[in-house]
Amino acid sequence: MDEYTEHLGGVLKFRARVVAHLVVAELSCLPCRDKMKSFCHAYLWEPTLDKWFGGHAHINGQEVYVVQRGTMEVKLFDGVNWETFELERGDCLFIPTMIWHEVRGGAMMVLKDVGYDREKNYIEDLDIFCEAKNK
Repeated sequence: MDEYTEHLGGVLKFRARVVAHLVVAELSCLPCRDKMKSFCHAYLWEPTLDKWFGGHAHINGQEVYVVQRGTMEVKLFDGVNWETFELERGDCLFIPTMIWHEVRGGAMMVLKDVGYDREKNYIEDLDIFCEAKNK
């Protein structure tokens, strides 16, 4: 799991260990462990294949997506460039703050370093996101 690729805005793509029916993302081995002080929240998310979900960026907080089942597409935007990932079981993405993201398909575990606060921490309008990124 030490191998990873770096992408726009500091996004990291890497693989978790897949052992039979388990997908194991050992936190101490994550390539982004030095960027995330601690993971304090986790949840399972299962978007559908026919629609893009999520369209937002986080003002504070970072996430790691760990694909648990199926195939997922993740679109990321750093304010200048778009990048789309096709992920399968065991693939992981580290998403730093202020990266716009949208997903569809599959099922993933999301690890976060801050709690859920949609009002204070989410930008859900792409134009407002672009203004904030380009200040």
